Amino acid sequence: MSTDAHNPRLHTLARPLAYLATVAAASVAIGAGDARPPSLFGWQRVEIVQGVLALPLCALLARQLYNRLHLRRRGGMVVVYCLASVAIAAGITMILPGLAALLDGLAAGFWPRAFLRSFLCIALELPWCLAIEAGLTGTRERDDSPLSRRSFAVWALLAVIIAIALPGVYAEDLCRRQTTLASEALERQQLVAALRIISRLRAVGSDQPVRGALPAALERKLAKTIAGLEQRLAGVDVARLDEQHAIDYARALAMLDRTDQAGALVAPLASARADAALLLAAVLQQQNRWQESSASYETAASLLRSAPASQERTAGLVQALDGIAFNAREQGEPAVAVQTYELGLGELPEAAAHFHFQLGRHHHSGGRPALAIEHLQNAVALDPRGYERQATAILRQLAAGSPGCLLGPGAFSQREPLAK
Repeated sequence: MSTDAHNPRLHTLARPLAYLATVAAASVAIGAGDARPPSLFGWQRVEIVQGVLALPLCALLARQLYNRLHLRRRGGMVVVYCLASVAIAAGITMILPGLAALLDGLAAGFWPRAFLRSFLCIALELPWCLAIEAGLTGTRERDDSPLSRRSFAVWALLAVIIAIALPGVYAEDLCRRQTTLASEALERQQLVAALRIISRLRAVGSDQPVRGALPAALERKLAKTIAGLEQRLAGVDVARLDEQHAIDYARALAMLDRTDQAGALVAPLASARADAALLLAAVLQQQNRWQESSASYETAASLLRSAPASQERTAGLVQALDGIAFNAREQGEPAVAVQTYELGLGELPEAAAHFHFQLGRHHHSGGRPALAIEHLQNAVALDPRGYERQATAILRQLAAGSPGCLLGPGAFSQREPLAK
């Protein structure tokens, strides 16, 4: 009797471990890590999810092929399957950039790319699965009880759904969340950070607009803007800049993600100038130094409160309060964020629509739909032109996931403005 027959437990453990190793091999072959230029997969997490969910189909196909086609278990065949796997992986690695460029040229949408990602993972993993079957099935040439055609069809259909539909749903949800992050980065004028996210959204074929523009068009616009900024900053003699030009220069540096230089340039001015304090706070925020950022926003707010009323004063205070609320959320203090927005409602009635909208977004992300609806409707009622499109998009999301009693027919209708 063979060694294989004496070690069924070993094979029971070895097969799933070997299958999971195929995901690692596919991940290395595709190479779509978050720190690398975006590929068809965009994010490494998409690549991993896609690879893991393609495994059931690949394992099922490999098992069925091994049994139906009388594929051999000889060591030489294992080597052949492994060599085929390496060759396919090398070929996909070579054609992937050109394939992505072709899809961009054809303006292919999200789901065509999702199908292609699934096909690539299956092509990468199936030869490895055949090698595993050839190496671990046993000394017999084929299984004595292969799946019937009907059973195989049922399992194959389920595996196809798992391999294609589930990764697509995951990637679509990830695009929605990353679109929000890209929009927030643009609001804070973090152009390089926004471009990184938008490039990945474009790579996976997201059709969700970022601040009214599709990722592909916005990526080109941002790349052009960043190149222009780099050109403008080249050759500037920082030592000869006056205070205002130094702040403008530091702001451009922050947009380009050169935060250390921007912070060093603007920090000496932050205690006396509100615009410098706001910029320093934004730079510290980019560096995830939440408490220091909030302290600088508080300094800016204090300076602005003592300034005469003006549009600049209002805009600066709005930026400071938004920044403090954002930092509070990042530190796991949602109640502080709510208090900050409510402070804005009381202190800046001219910006009430903005703070109602921010409260609506905050409560929506926190899973409080009733409060979100109330504030979003107030924002639209106070400033339809400014907030109707954005608020309606969130309200539709709430309608899709809320009981009918919560969102009735009047959920999207405008309300009478609140008394100012």
